[in-house]
Amino acid sequence: AIALETDTQRGRRRDALTMLDESGVWVISRDPGLPELLAGRAWRALFWEARARVESDMRFVVVGHALLEKALAPYPSMTGKCLTLISDSLDPDAADALAVIALETVDTPRLLAPLPIQGIPGWDAANGCVVYYANEAIFRPAQSTGS
Repeated sequence: AIALETDTQRGRRRDALTMLDESGVWVISRDPGLPELLAGRAWRALFWEARARVESDMRFVVVGHALLEKALAPYPSMTGKCLTLISDSLDPDAADALAVIALETVDTPRLLAPLPIQGIPGWDAANGCVVYYANEAIFRPAQSTGS
């Protein structure tokens, strides 16, 4: 729970928790290398080159109420915000306990990687082709930090 705020501005933690409430996805992974690809927005490497590993070692559990509603009429740029959970078990029920612990560490929206939902293997039949992941309007690269 969020403590009572004394001013009228929302804090970064509250913004992050609101994003999860609306568009959250628990990303459960047995392989710690896969979430690194997700955080780095290496979409082709994650969803195409590591496709078999994603299918066997990751689970995506949509928990955000607005994202669940959007899934009723999915569209290519539909995006969730991820809370990554590393676990030996891919059981979504077991992930709930991990999520409670992980939520304590979320203090800024920057910790929540974007996830183009229709890029998840099996979500959209069209993503069974590498060219699907070349659309940078959907699969946006990481922002350059430039100097």
